[in-house]
Amino acid sequence: MDWYVDRGVRTAVTELRREVKGQLARHADASQDELADAELIASALLANAVDHSQGPIWVSLDWSEPRPTLIVRDMGAMFTLPVTAPDVAQPRGRGLWLVSQLAPELSVAARRAGDRKSVA
Repeated sequence: MDWYVDRGVRTAVTELRREVKGQLARHADASQDELADAELIASALLANAVDHSQGPIWVSLDWSEPRPTLIVRDMGAMFTLPVTAPDVAQPRGRGLWLVSQLAPELSVAARRAGDRKSVA
């Protein structure tokens, strides 16, 4: 499955997060806890792409392996994943760390200049 996130539609991220969870609920052998984790992962990766990039955002749910892989591509600057827990007193900045705890296989890869992809 592939999606394009229209930044001009306020509800696009919420709708896509629900769509990803729905796809997993219908097609994956997952518990309710795993589905809730997947929804949180999708939400954090999408929020990160919206907050820290400009331009288009593409999302794919790849079923070529036994476990599906969520891929979020955007045109934001490259970054490194946090290795330590963030300060809980900070109002922001916990999303990618939380995703890395729920999806240890999380990776970030640079493609063309400025094009990044987050995979969980």
